[in-house]
Amino acid sequence: MAYNITSAEDKLQYYEQQYSIISDLLQKIDPCAITIEGGVAQCIAVREGDADVDMGTLCCTGCLHLGDDGCKVKALGCRMWLCNAAIKNLMEKYHSLPIEVVALIKEIQETYRTCEFYKIPFRSRHSMRENMAEILNNGQ
Repeated sequence: MAYNITSAEDKLQYYEQQYSIISDLLQKIDPCAITIEGGVAQCIAVREGDADVDMGTLCCTGCLHLGDDGCKVKALGCRMWLCNAAIKNLMEKYHSLPIEVVALIKEIQETYRTCEFYKIPFRSRHSMRENMAEILNNGQ
């Protein structure tokens, strides 16, 4: 898909759009398989002892934006990242990849390329406001 993302408002709109699309796809396919164990949220990586997650019960443990009910901000970089355990979970969960998994991978790849090309920041553990602050302040 071709974009013409030049203004700060265009970049903000693209960021929000892609955050929403990827979040919806993630919710449908549930790669992280988060459950509550003894009152504590745990993802598939923690339950399987995956080396990628060594800092807590979720890959985002310790993030300033993590609240009791999950992420409190629109962090596009976090939505675009899947650990090895989550990918393995998807491969085991589905004998053939459903359209939502294919769509997720496509959206993540396209979003990454588009953000890089148009210089739209998407750092993990950063809210949309934090990611977009310089662009919005400079009107780029």
